[in-house]
Amino acid sequence: MEICINYGGHVHCFVIPVIEVPVRWPHPGPGPVNYPQMFQDGMILASIQNLAQHVADAKVKQSLHEGLAAATKAMQQHAGEQVTIRQSAGAKA
Repeated sequence: MEICINYGGHVHCFVIPVIEVPVRWPHPGPGPVNYPQMFQDGMILASIQNLAQHVADAKVKQSLHEGLAAATKAMQQHAGEQVTIRQSAGAKA
């Protein structure tokens, strides 16, 4: 997942890492102030997206991808129009 913020006339993009064991939460960046857990939520969704590739049942996998798409949309709505959130390249969610 990638999150891009238009800040001060410049677009700043951050690639969200996938959660691995042991889990380490990085310190949040400079904002946006209205959604301070945005990168934490992004890490969780990107990790679920990565894990969904390994689901064997086609209907379960489809449901996961639909849920991920809905969660990403909700994240985008919360973040606002100055932020761009999109799934990783090649993702079905």
